[in-house]
Amino acid sequence: MKKILIIYPSWEERSSKGFMKDMQYSFSEVILIRNSANHCDAFKEQLLQIEHACKERSITINYVDICNDSVKNWQELEKAINTWIGKNDNVFLDITTMSRNIVWTVLYFLRTKIQTVDILYHRPQTYATDWISREPNQPRLLLKHSGIYDLGKDTTLIMITGFDEERTKYLLYKFEPKKVYLLVQSGEQFGNLDRNNVMIHTNICREFGLKEEDIISNHINAYSDDLGYNAIENAINAEIDSNIILASFGPKPSAVAAYRCYMQHPEIALCYLPCNEYNPRYCQGIGDSVSYTLDFPNEN
Repeated sequence: MKKILIIYPSWEERSSKGFMKDMQYSFSEVILIRNSANHCDAFKEQLLQIEHACKERSITINYVDICNDSVKNWQELEKAINTWIGKNDNVFLDITTMSRNIVWTVLYFLRTKIQTVDILYHRPQTYATDWISREPNQPRLLLKHSGIYDLGKDTTLIMITGFDEERTKYLLYKFEPKKVYLLVQSGEQFGNLDRNNVMIHTNICREFGLKEEDIISNHINAYSDDLGYNAIENAINAEIDSNIILASFGPKPSAVAAYRCYMQHPEIALCYLPCNEYNPRYCQGIGDSVSYTLDFPNEN
């Protein structure tokens, strides 16, 4: 049995600082996912620090190169997990700077190999105060996770909202739902009450043309013991007779809770929405960490 860490570093300094925290788990191998589009000096510096730490401790790095081609990425991640992970291995997945579609794709393939995975997430100390992401791309349904669409049913959109309200608008006009659930992160951290205000998202839904009774808002806590699973599950169960599209834009751990719900309800669709631009000063430092053990159904 091996201890293996899967990580997807970015230009953020919490990439390497989070990796240093991860080393408390004494893994012997790293599966390092890197995107060919990351050529900035800040990313190279983070990668160098991770590689140096591995070399000092004789930790093996296995590289997976991805790009902006979702089909090719799917194939590369499948190949990597099938090659380097065995059914008895102890796997840690650091989702700190991992895009949500990659998180979900990795979880999909891990399900076929192991029974549990330990999720690791490191919060920043601060986020940029002006903007974090902008210029959303087209909303996309994850490969093999597009649900079962029934033409005789209405569409319900369940959104775990985030700081970028433009994503809310894009999803509404893409999928034209009859009902929307807004799951809004609780707490005052990172200016959350102002930057992820429920009325901002509600007003966007009103402007789209939804009736008041078809806009349901509830709180979710992605930093809680269940990463927000119960809040998502309750929304799904309330609309189980609809075509459900589930999107996660809030704190990253909510993406894991969303995938747990998907495993319970494979008829729903998982949606992600990449942005064309991210603030180079996206965040600073590293804060508290979250860990969570995700159990997979017995499919092996």
